[in-house]
Amino acid sequence: MSRLSLVPLAVAALAVLVACSAPPATGGDPNGDPDDGLVCTAYVPLPLPQFTTEPTTVPSGCYDLAGLVRVQAAVTIEANTEIRATDAAAGIRVEGDGVLQALGTSARPVRFTAATATPGSWTGLRIGTDADNVLRNTTVEFGGNWTNAFHLGPYATGVRVETGARIELDGVTIRQSATDPDRFSAGLFLQRGATMTMSGANRFVENDGPGVHVTAPQIHLLDPDADYGAAPDANGINVVLVNDDATSAPPVVADTRTWPALNVPYRLERAVTIEGAGTVVTIAPGARFEAMADAGIRVTEGAGLRAVGGEAAGERIEFIGVVATAGAWPGFFINTANEANEFRHTLIAHAGQDSLSFHPVPGRTIETAIRLGDGINEGIGGGQAAALTFFDNEVRASGGSGILLEHSATVVTPSAPELPVQNLFVSIATDAVDDIR
Repeated sequence: MSRLSLVPLAVAALAVLVACSAPPATGGDPNGDPDDGLVCTAYVPLPLPQFTTEPTTVPSGCYDLAGLVRVQAAVTIEANTEIRATDAAAGIRVEGDGVLQALGTSARPVRFTAATATPGSWTGLRIGTDADNVLRNTTVEFGGNWTNAFHLGPYATGVRVETGARIELDGVTIRQSATDPDRFSAGLFLQRGATMTMSGANRFVENDGPGVHVTAPQIHLLDPDADYGAAPDANGINVVLVNDDATSAPPVVADTRTWPALNVPYRLERAVTIEGAGTVVTIAPGARFEAMADAGIRVTEGAGLRAVGGEAAGERIEFIGVVATAGAWPGFFINTANEANEFRHTLIAHAGQDSLSFHPVPGRTIETAIRLGDGINEGIGGGQAAALTFFDNEVRASGGSGILLEHSATVVTPSAPELPVQNLFVSIATDAVDDIR
C-alpha cells in the first residue's frame, strides 16, 4: 500500500477500493500489443476529485472519467492504465501547481480513450503549467470536443499545451481527434510560447484535422523521426499546421534554429518573419512547405535563411502554394546581407502574390517569387541591401517575376556569369530576373 501513501485522506478509501477492484493485466494490450497490457472489461471511477490539490498516484487499472478534473498538484498515472471518458465534457486540465505524468511502458502503456470510439467524444488533455509534465508510452484518442468550461477559448484539440507550459512526449500516439472549422483544432496544439521535448516513436495520425499545430518559433521542436500522418494512417488535413491563435502580429523567429524535414509538409497559414542579427534558420534537406495566401517568408534585421537541399530523390526542399496556381502566395522577401542566405536544390512554385500584408507598399505592385533588398526609400537614402547565393533551383509558375532585385541587392551564382544560368525558370508571368537596381 505504500504507493497510496500520497493519496488524500478524502479519497484514500476509494483509491484502495479501485486498486483492489481494477481488472488485472491479462494480455491483449488495447493499444495493439498482444503480448502484455490491460484488457478492460469493467471500469471504476477515476480516483481524482474535480479539484485535485494533493499529490496522487493512480494505480494500474481501468477507470471512468465522468467530468472535468482540474489537476493542481502532482498526479502520476502508473503503467497499464486505461482512463475512459464517459461524457463529452470530460477532460483533464493541468493548472496552478499541477503536474501530470503518465508513465507507461512499451508493453504496459497508458491509454486515454472514450466510451464512444469516435472523434470528439471528450475534450482531451489541457496542459497549462511550466512543470515536468510527461506522457510516456501513452495513447490519447477520440478527443477534441469543445466545451467552454474546459477550453475557455476557441480550441478543439486532443492535447493542448498552453502558453508558457511544458510537456515531454516519449512514445506517444495522439489519434482520431475531432476538428472544428470555427476553432483551432489539431491532435496536438502548441500555443504561442509553449515548449516541448520529443523522444521515442511519437505518432500523430488519423485525426480529423492536422496532426500537429505549432507557431513558427516552435518548428524546431518537432522530431523528424515522428509520424505526422504517413499513409495509411493519414490525418484529414495531412500537414503540420504553422499558424498562431492570436489576432496580433505572429511571433517572430529570433533564434538560430534548424527546421527538420517531416513525413508531411508544413502548411504556412500566416507570414513567417525571421529576424535579428546573428539569427540563422537552416532548413533540412527534404523539407516541404505549402503556403496560403499572404503567408510568405520574410528575412530581415540581419537574419539569414539557408535552404540547401540535396540532389538525391526526396532531398530537394520545396516551397509551393496550397492552391497550385501562379500568385497563390507572396514568396520570399530577403532584405539582409547575411552570408548564410543561400538557396540550393529548391523548388519555389506558385509564388508572386501581390500582398499588401506581406509587402506593405501602398501604390506599388510587387509580384515576385523572391524579392531581394528594399529600394522603396532608396531615393532619400533609405533602402536595404541584400545578398543571396542562388543556384540549382527551380522557380515555377510565378505570378510576376522570378526574382526582383532592388537597391544594392547581390546575387551570387557560383560558376555562372548570369543569374538564370544553373537555375530553371518555368511559367514566369513577367521576367525571370527583374533588376530595378
